[in-house]
Amino acid sequence: MALVFPNSSAATEGLAAGDKIVGAKIVRAKDDADTNGPPIAFEFQTNKTGWFARLIGKLFGSTSEQREINDWPRLNDAIQFLPSGSEIEMTFQRGTERRDVKIAPVVAEGAYAADRGFPFKPIERTRKAATFAEQVRFGWDETSDALTMVFSFLRKLGTQVPISALGGPISIARAAGSQAAEGISSLLIFLTMLSANLAVLNFLPIPLLDGGHIVFLAYEGIRGRPANEKFVVALHTVGFVFIVSLMLYVLALDLSLIPRSL
Repeated sequence: MALVFPNSSAATEGLAAGDKIVGAKIVRAKDDADTNGPPIAFEFQTNKTGWFARLIGKLFGSTSEQREINDWPRLNDAIQFLPSGSEIEMTFQRGTERRDVKIAPVVAEGAYAADRGFPFKPIERTRKAATFAEQVRFGWDETSDALTMVFSFLRKLGTQVPISALGGPISIARAAGSQAAEGISSLLIFLTMLSANLAVLNFLPIPLLDGGHIVFLAYEGIRGRPANEKFVVALHTVGFVFIVSLMLYVLALDLSLIPRSL
């Protein structure tokens, strides 16, 4: 924490600037109907990934084994709808010492919670091509946007985007079902994005994929002779292990065998 307001609930309980919040739990009021339900816990401490996730991270170029979990937006949203008399049990760390304190939320004068006002649906607009030329142009625009999005995602993977954000066949099936429920147009746009995703991945310079074969052919064209057969077989084996490992990893994410920690 960078600042603790004087005379606030946090200051009264002994929190000070420099303390690190590592967890929080909502303690509902005794007369709350949901008191007997499971507690709502929030984490802010570093999350150490498992060995398999760290291995995939290194293969993708990410060397970070720990990262901060930012649960403040979810905690702030939950506080807005707590009944009177509820408390927040905060766990904070000062040096090597950890303490648990209970803090009562107070009304912030002048603050506005948008969810408590009038809910407005987002404006949605469907483009329909009037001519064949517009159909071609809209299709080209959608494909270009999908390719750009895939490249942007791969560039940020392991840094701004955690590796646990990847999805496997179960996630793809759920997303396809959701888009199909909105209509055939939404489904076709989703399939466009999925096809662009597969095209980009297939042309990455990974042995065993088309991108790897292109690299070997380019090497043969430059050197005038093919690469050593044992070397090619070894790289294909590495590529095969990588692809199978990636498939098992995303399947484990889909089955919740590995926590996503988004």
